[in-house]
Amino acid sequence: MSPTLVIVTGSFAPASLYTEFVAVLKKHGVDTVVLSSPSVGRREGKPAASMMEDADEIVRAVSELLDAGKEVVLLAHSYGGIPAAQSMERLSVKQRTAAGKRGGVAKMVYLTAIALPLGGSNMDSFNPESASHLMKSD
Repeated sequence: MSPTLVIVTGSFAPASLYTEFVAVLKKHGVDTVVLSSPSVGRREGKPAASMMEDADEIVRAVSELLDAGKEVVLLAHSYGGIPAAQSMERLSVKQRTAAGKRGGVAKMVYLTAIALPLGGSNMDSFNPESASHLMKSD
């Protein structure tokens, strides 16, 4: 069984922005789901959604797929890398196994995205010392 590719959108990027990309993936047999992040678009009568609300939505949607026995690969685009990384605290194989659940996300793709460690902030990525998880040394 091929994995389901779950796309976490960038900021200001509605799921519809990925329609043509998804069509190409599906043409090649890639089962694809594009998430609608709560922080994208207006929420009439509600304050703007937070990154944690975006992470919660990723956990909700991906958990449904994992609980159904599907293998999932997360593809995080742009800002989507931040809530996607945060969601791994609850979606990784290790975390789900510890919680008595099967499956988990074992692979994540960053597509022009910000790769942060858990608990890190976007501002941290501008400090070379705090980006040691990305640095390669000789």
